[in-house]
Amino acid sequence: MEPIRDLAIVLRTTAFQDRHRIVTALTENFGLVSGMARNAIQSRRFGGSLDPFVAAEWSFIDKPGADLLRIEEATVRRSYEGFRGDFERLTLASVMNEIMIKVAPAREACPDLFRLHANALAYLEDQALKKAPPESLSLLNGYITKVLQWSGNQPQLSHCMGCGLSIDNLSNEQSLTCVVADAGWVCVNCRKTETHHVQERRGQSFSHSSIRISPAAKHSLFIIFLVLTRHRSKD
Repeated sequence: MEPIRDLAIVLRTTAFQDRHRIVTALTENFGLVSGMARNAIQSRRFGGSLDPFVAAEWSFIDKPGADLLRIEEATVRRSYEGFRGDFERLTLASVMNEIMIKVAPAREACPDLFRLHANALAYLEDQALKKAPPESLSLLNGYITKVLQWSGNQPQLSHCMGCGLSIDNLSNEQSLTCVVADAGWVCVNCRKTETHHVQERRGQSFSHSSIRISPAAKHSLFIIFLVLTRHRSKD
């Protein structure tokens, strides 16, 4: 059987029988996969190509009916070393890895998710190397928004769900209310008339079903949203 070659970003790795590694990765053309790298712990032939966050070109065998791929070779394309010494950015990258494990389809091409994840890691590394202040919450919001967009569940961010008023027309003094159950926003005027279905729920207060933010915070979300769309990871 001829080996298959594809780009992979390592999401998780675990030791198996003290000698081998089971590696879960997001691939460009095969989606979420898990593979066995035999003797990966004792041998140097894989180097650091199977460490978390590393983007590498894999050569693997996919036997029909097998749960695990057989990883034959892996060559590092980008290791994303820049943020590994930064605890906050490393934690954020780990959270994004876990999100991708939950949402990426198994053995199914998802180039948009692959691009999103690669771009997010590249952005984290670039900002760390520039010693820029962390933007963890904004980046995570943008990342989740893109994942929701991919899955067809993107929240309505540009207009009030009640009156249709453009959020751009609000001043920074006017707060917005995010209705979590409806995945959208309402302005301060519509909050009184468009949220009865949430406020009347028993056993859960309205404060636990909504989030208040300013229009400026929404603009920050859009900015990071565009960064994740346009940024290009390096080979």
